Amino acid sequence: MEKEETTKQLIVEILKHEGAATIVTSDVNGPYVTATWNSYIAQDENGNFLIPVGGYHQTESNIKNGSNVIILIASKQVTGKEGLGAGFRLTGSATFLSEGTIFKKTKKRFSWIRAVVMIGIDQIEQLR
Repeated sequence: MEKEETTKQLIVEILKHEGAATIVTSDVNGPYVTATWNSYIAQDENGNFLIPVGGYHQTESNIKNGSNVIILIASKQVTGKEGLGAGFRLTGSATFLSEGTIFKKTKKRFSWIRAVVMIGIDQIEQLR
């Protein structure tokens, strides 16, 4: 349990530092890659990632067709396994939300969004 709490704390700390977060889905043509900023990602009480969506049309299509989601987050300002620099590969499933409490709350912060992608994390792998 202690390792799990340390992992959660490292993820929270990474998200406090600006950097690009890479989001990968796939379709019949292979992987599809998009990104967001670490500072745009919020977490709910269950640890789900909540990401504001302006575009992401291909990502949404891939998810609707059954693709899982892989997210890479990292920061060179956070101490990881070998000193400065920590990063994680997070794998899970996602849902696009365009109404409801989560959407409304996120829209207050980001007026430009058309949806929120909620990503449930099933697997966490620390890379650094």
